[in-house]
Amino acid sequence: MDSVVLVPSVVLGLLLLIAYLYRCFRRKEKTNVGVMINAFLQSSMIVCGLFLMAGSVYAPAKEFLKGIDIYIFIGGLAVLAVSIQGIHKDIFSSSEK
Repeated sequence: MDSVVLVPSVVLGLLLLIAYLYRCFRRKEKTNVGVMINAFLQSSMIVCGLFLMAGSVYAPAKEFLKGIDIYIFIGGLAVLAVSIQGIHKDIFSSSEK
């Protein structure tokens, strides 16, 4: 992962971590390491998603899309899953309530 993607991902991850720790402190809850790790993973997905969107409308941003193939795959998988869920809900599920 290029530093152009890594640095904003780490910054966003740290902000999310601080928000989570503050929430746990205020509610007197135990922290969950899984939640903290997931915050960093999701922050990198958010940054890569922004680069993917920017790359489709701003040509220089496409240069930063090298080396993030896993995020392109995950994005495609997410679009596929949401589309299948929508088709199942709209076409095959009963519309009566």
